[in-house]
Amino acid sequence: MVSGIHKPPPVLCSAHVLEYAILDDSVKYTGKHTLYVDGKPVGPVPRLAICRNLSDGLLHLFHCDEAWGVIGASAGDTIEDTKIVAEATYKGIAQKWQPSGVTVEQAQKFQSDLMGGLMCSFCGKRPEQIQSLVRNAHVAICNECIVSFHRDIDHD
Repeated sequence: MVSGIHKPPPVLCSAHVLEYAILDDSVKYTGKHTLYVDGKPVGPVPRLAICRNLSDGLLHLFHCDEAWGVIGASAGDTIEDTKIVAEATYKGIAQKWQPSGVTVEQAQKFQSDLMGGLMCSFCGKRPEQIQSLVRNAHVAICNECIVSFHRDIDHD
């Protein structure tokens, strides 16, 4: 906990939380960078999280509500660049960043547990790593394995 407020979960929107910031009255929203969702400006938010997608490694700055619900996202090339943009938007946030303390392995386990252990029975990929998953009570197969198996059958 930070100042009596809970840390974010290890994963937000299938992305590993690397660092987070809980904004208080010492942080001032400048509006220099405006995030739009559905054509409307988001405005100031109470929580920010720097996260890396578990599937493709892309870095994101998630703009979150009090309960760590993701309202919108912006992207960054590096953690440092992402923090620079965040500081331009939220003056004083530089001192608020906290490491999540969660390893990639812990984030992957959290995500797997969240998904009920759901993964492709053939390649082991999880739902956030693929486009679709077909399953019954005993087995699941992803779209990539279906395409691969179909290609193999066509060649035989």
